[in-house]
Amino acid sequence: MEQQRAADEHQLHQATVAHLTAETVNFHHLQETQDQEAVDKKNAAARQYMNVLIDAGGRSAPIAINGKISPNGEYNAPDLAAALTKDPSILSGPAGSVRHFVDVHNASDIEFVPGKGWVNASGDPVDMSKNTVVRAIDVPENLYRTPVSHTGAEINTIAGYQLIPKDQEDKNFTAPIEAYSALYSQNLKNLNAAAQAKQRDANAKKADAQANKASTPKRGTPAQFAQVEAKKAAALAKAETSYQKGDIEADGLAQAKAAAQKAYDDGVRALGGSVMPAGQTPPARPTNTPPPKATVYDPQGQPHFVDGDKVRAFLADPKYKGWHQ
Repeated sequence: MEQQRAADEHQLHQATVAHLTAETVNFHHLQETQDQEAVDKKNAAARQYMNVLIDAGGRSAPIAINGKISPNGEYNAPDLAAALTKDPSILSGPAGSVRHFVDVHNASDIEFVPGKGWVNASGDPVDMSKNTVVRAIDVPENLYRTPVSHTGAEINTIAGYQLIPKDQEDKNFTAPIEAYSALYSQNLKNLNAAAQAKQRDANAKKADAQANKASTPKRGTPAQFAQVEAKKAAALAKAETSYQKGDIEADGLAQAKAAAQKAYDDGVRALGGSVMPAGQTPPARPTNTPPPKATVYDPQGQPHFVDGDKVRAFLADPKYKGWHQ
């Protein structure tokens, strides 16, 4: 029974550390969304958690990377990751111990830019993992039940939130190592969840922007706008002619003009233009812009365009006898 209990506890400790390692790796995968505040919070928790393990009797893990063993158990994150790929047994410590991997990011010479991630002084994206040091610590399993004492402030740092009331942060509290491991692991999980939420929000905003862009019609060419204007003029001319001939009454003329205006407005909007709502006065034109065109009609009722300030002179010209506005 004692052997079975020890085996069960070993599996529990290994599972706890495996979960902690998985959250650490996930933090690196989300580095483009983990901002300066998140990194600072995580680093503070990591340093305090390392102190707990060392104070409890943990020892620097002797891992050979490129033929060298670090005397203090600190390794560059990419180098350690490459070594783990070649030899997964590095994840486990000697018999009777549990190996912890705790990393600290150095963001002193890089900057977090929302929407872009971490960049260097030139503004180029960087892999924050290359600026990360991992501390490997082997903790004897017979120490896991030994109570470890730390202040409320230190426990809050590991947890990442106000677990111990503010007025009790200077007091000492006792807990086993696995309790500290669970607090640190949950802190990483919370930071990763917050980063994932930010990532989802950013992706949703990007998708909305693309959808809005796709639904926005491409602006028409000047020639296309001129065609819409010409159709309106032709419709108005036809209505005027019908009214002059007596084919329609005044209310029919008004309806025809309204229909021509609506067709014009719809055509302008379809080309990506804008129209002035009914009842509003268009803004004053700059003095350096050419005058608007006016529509005049020949004896056959066909529309033509003339500068607005030259209409009177145009119609007074004997050559255009029978033309009207």
